[in-house]
Amino acid sequence: MHQGHLYIIDVSQSVDLDHPHALEFLQDDCIHVSDFFKKHGVPVMTIHELFDFIVDPSITDESVDSYLEKGLGEVLSGDQTSLSGKDHQQQAGDIISEPPTDLVDNINSEETESDNETDHAQQQ
Repeated sequence: MHQGHLYIIDVSQSVDLDHPHALEFLQDDCIHVSDFFKKHGVPVMTIHELFDFIVDPSITDESVDSYLEKGLGEVLSGDQTSLSGKDHQQQAGDIISEPPTDLVDNINSEETESDNETDHAQQQ
């Protein structure tokens, strides 16, 4: 909901998490959703920030509000509304530089990296 208006995003073309192109489709969706709201003057996260927000397994139901409040403060303090569609494409280009096989692998690899960092910190 924005300024008293409800926005509905059609997800009828959604794909399974293990679809080989799930991350590419998600990246494209991030670009399109961001562009839509920017055209209507709504401050938005960068494509990379939005993508990370969606796939970050550490963001829980309990932490999502504080994460979004912090992100909103960052968005409002920056000038991200001036990015053109071409800039969005360039910005999104680095998101999936070495994509995992599917979205499930991406989530699992992030959990493994987090576990490895925790193990390393405990060993020191």
